[in-house]
Amino acid sequence: MDAIRNEILSYKPGKAVPCDDERVVFPPKLVIGMVNDYIGEREVPVFINAMIDALYVKEGADEPAEKRPGLWITDSISIIVTIPRRTCTATSKAENLAEKVACMVKIVDTLDIQVTVEESKKIMEITGRFPVCAILKNDDPMFMDKAIETLKGSGMTDHYVVPWPSKTRSDVDKLEWLRLLHKCLPEADRMLAAKDLKKTSTDPRCESLLEKTKKDLEEANLEKRSLQQQIKELEQEFQEFLASPEGNDKALENWKQRTQRRLESEIRSAEQEQ
Repeated sequence: MDAIRNEILSYKPGKAVPCDDERVVFPPKLVIGMVNDYIGEREVPVFINAMIDALYVKEGADEPAEKRPGLWITDSISIIVTIPRRTCTATSKAENLAEKVACMVKIVDTLDIQVTVEESKKIMEITGRFPVCAILKNDDPMFMDKAIETLKGSGMTDHYVVPWPSKTRSDVDKLEWLRLLHKCLPEADRMLAAKDLKKTSTDPRCESLLEKTKKDLEEANLEKRSLQQQIKELEQEFQEFLASPEGNDKALENWKQRTQRRLESEIRSAEQEQ
């Protein structure tokens, strides 16, 4: 438990899954988005405090979780939890979050599992990845087992059982929160790298450089075709010289030397330009 906690507390974007591509620049902070349709606005702070409690509250802790500031659960990780609103669908919530967050978490009610599956598929279409699932604990094992099997059957293998908002938090609950947050780190790093590469590829400066490179290549190809034509003309001139009655051995040798030097010079020039 301490090992997972320390990895989360020491996390910086790009640390969980390093990227070798030099073009990728990771942001200094990670934002995790939680799509929530079941936890009321007043209960959301308690819900977030459960995560903070799992990370910080130990024997002898200097300050309780409830007094820690805002939605930042570490120096590098913040949480956004959406508030249930009848006028806002889960799809629109996911679309709004996708631009702000690097990892999406879907809060799951076992009594509403089919809706979760459909909404998670929408999130997959928007982000390219299924969300990590936070299943709100149900005391009936039958509902829990059915929910987990349904999620697995739909391709969602990353799921963790967390309690409904409560100030009573067991060690098992804390471990599940830590496991969920720990799973978000590599997911976020992959998403951040993909987003940055996409942004780089559409950067106007990159497009300008690409156009310049294309233009330079076209000019080099044009020069190459011109050189090939000159070589062809020289070869034809040489064949005509050989066939002429004025040709003699000395003149032929001199012409060959001049032609050879000319060809070598042209080829070197063409290679340097390319």
